[in-house]
Amino acid sequence: MPFINLINTLLNLYSWVLIIAVLLNLLLTFNVINGHNELVRTIYRFCISLTEPLLKPIRRKIPPISGIDISPVILILLIEFIRQCLWWYLVPLVIHTPL
Repeated sequence: MPFINLINTLLNLYSWVLIIAVLLNLLLTFNVINGHNELVRTIYRFCISLTEPLLKPIRRKIPPISGIDISPVILILLIEFIRQCLWWYLVPLVIHTPL
């Protein structure tokens, strides 16, 4: 069970990093926050370095719709699906397995 909890927590953290990356991108695009601030750039680069490897294949399959990139939404839905599968399929196996 601890292993499943760890995977669930990591998927949850990744979802939050993805949300932060999207929000930072919007805030930088509309000049709400200073893009020349070193802290902002460091956080943004960190989030992008974690999220882009999974977003690029989605963007190749599904291009932006009317200029709006929906790949983060699709990735969050995919992460939620994986999390639900973990709880639906693996937890009953762990609970019912004799030691």
